Amino acid sequence: MPTEPSPSFSVSNIGMGCVTFGREIDRPAAFAMMEHATAHGITLFDTAAAYGGGASETIVGEWLAYSGTRRRVTLATKILPPFSPASVDTAVTTSLQRLNVATIDQLFLHRWDPTAAEEATLRALDGWVSSGRVRTVGASNFSAPQLAA
Repeated sequence: MPTEPSPSFSVSNIGMGCVTFGREIDRPAAFAMMEHATAHGITLFDTAAAYGGGASETIVGEWLAYSGTRRRVTLATKILPPFSPASVDTAVTTSLQRLNVATIDQLFLHRWDPTAAEEATLRALDGWVSSGRVRTVGASNFSAPQLAA
């Protein structure tokens, strides 16, 4: 696995959503967009395993390696349910490989599923944070009652 220094966690006020990379936006156009974004102070890049069937993560990872900007970028990605220790481990490992990074700065559970509230799932996520391979865990598309669960 690649290694990289920890980013400073100085996150820009605006982020770059990468949902269309590998779908409507090809690699050269995505590279140009990310170059433009970082040149204008954007340091948060948001992708997901589901975006373009993983193509978005791959393009972002290729650009990070090409540009040498990993240290300055806060990288967020999302994984899909169902959530179990095995599925979380597979999803995070696959995302790390596609992104070609040693650490994901912000890992989000992409949408609610009752398995997100299971103790075994939470322990698996905690294990990734404890290992240093994931810096923070969050939730996307959850309601307040779902977060409370």
